[in-house]
Amino acid sequence: VERFLRSPSFRPTFKVHWALSLLGAIGCGAVMFLINAVATIVAAAIVAGIWLWLHSRGLKTAWGDVRQGAWQALVRWGLLNVRAQNDAKNWRPNFLVLAGSPAKRWYLIDFANSVSHDRGILSVATILPEPVATERKEQLATTIRDHLEERGVEALIRIVSASNPYVGVSTLVEAYGLGSLVPNTVLLGDGLTTGDPAEYGAMVARIHRANRSIVIVRAEQGLAFGHRRTIDVWLHGIRGNGALMITLAHLLATSLDWRGATICVRMIVANPDGAPEARANLRQLIDSTRIEARVEVIVDNRPPTVVISESSRHTDLTFLGLAAPAGDSAKFSEAMHELVDRTIDVPTAAYVLASAEANLEHILA
Repeated sequence: VERFLRSPSFRPTFKVHWALSLLGAIGCGAVMFLINAVATIVAAAIVAGIWLWLHSRGLKTAWGDVRQGAWQALVRWGLLNVRAQNDAKNWRPNFLVLAGSPAKRWYLIDFANSVSHDRGILSVATILPEPVATERKEQLATTIRDHLEERGVEALIRIVSASNPYVGVSTLVEAYGLGSLVPNTVLLGDGLTTGDPAEYGAMVARIHRANRSIVIVRAEQGLAFGHRRTIDVWLHGIRGNGALMITLAHLLATSLDWRGATICVRMIVANPDGAPEARANLRQLIDSTRIEARVEVIVDNRPPTVVISESSRHTDLTFLGLAAPAGDSAKFSEAMHELVDRTIDVPTAAYVLASAEANLEHILA
């Protein structure tokens, strides 16, 4: 196996063809069964039991083994065969979570892990101010990794330093990844109310220009996702944000932590005469996606944020779409801050801005 992997450390003085080694291994196993089949099975069971016992203790060896080389070869083969293309049928969210300190903003990792279903690639990143010693980065990475392992979350860890955290995030988003395998969805906390709104909005605009979908989660302190029973999706259309919100809600509702949760897709119309047609179209749309969800059309001519705040006041998670930035990051920051501020009564909200190149509506076809 070492020879097939061409490990640089494997340099035997006495070289034997791999076929002879394989034949010898098969021969040894055959002779063991010929001598005493029962003893062979018992011995194999004992060896497996010892391995499981040692594995359960979480012992760490000071040396490597052939498995690491095998994984590296497999990863290389996979990366070279993954092509960068907008294939909606095989799309899944690969999250880059800007969690800062995971212990303080665990709800971000919790959200990404539930949506991923242990199938997507989850990356947890932290931006540190410059200058930071390498030893501190390694210690922080170890601390985060141990925290994730304690909670059963498998993720990649990335620690970077930057003089400006907002610019550092934008640089990380554009540079992070390997080949065509890059995070397609960036998950952020609510930096509009806790940081610099202008810088935060400019950062979101830069991430959007990098063709990444963005999800900003705002959760009440200590409440997070409540009872994980109800999910609201406020829809304006199926394209862009609408498709991504419905997909995320569906993935969330089918996860173990949210099993049994009810999805309600809601739409606001100002004219009562258009309500029946809007309700029928919305029902037809949801039926065509084959997603279990209720539909509700609300007739109200008040500002949409007022209706949303009243209707989703007791919902565990509410999805809202963000308008794409149109060149002026200052106006975009102001509009985004206004939306967050006017829906502050919603306990937990996820503000979604889909990538312009994702073609996510084809996922629901």
